[in-house]
Amino acid sequence: MTYKELLAELNKMSEDQLDLTVCFHDTIDDEYYPAAIEAADDETSEDHLGAPHGVPHPVIITTQWAVADE
Repeated sequence: MTYKELLAELNKMSEDQLDLTVCFHDTIDDEYYPAAIEAADDETSEDHLGAPHGVPHPVIITTQWAVADE
């Protein structure tokens, strides 16, 4: 999925959905984790993620704390 595709999916969401915490689903352990987005450093962006020179690659990251099941 590209960030353009992600934006298109976000644009389909209701205001109530957009107010929810971004989560990542670990399908191996069936756990949900809060997520954030950060820019990778220049070396990682270019060498590991294939971003053009000078373009910081955005990366969705998770934290170590699981969201409690309801």
